[in-house]
Amino acid sequence: MTPAAPPGRPGCTTIRVDVSADADPPISPDLVGAFFKDINYAADGGLYAELVQRRSFAGTCT
Repeated sequence: MTPAAPPGRPGCTTIRVDVSADADPPISPDLVGAFFKDINYAADGGLYAELVQRRSFAGTCT
């Protein structure tokens, strides 16, 4: 068994977290869409066209 803290050191830990607004880069406004992950074979059979705005999967880019 190993001790929780090294000998001669108190058993306390200090964690410092920076939550300032500058910690992360800004999110691009070009990131749009939907996230789809196949969990437990939920996507077997493909996507239903009724769940898509343009059922033909065709359209113009705007």
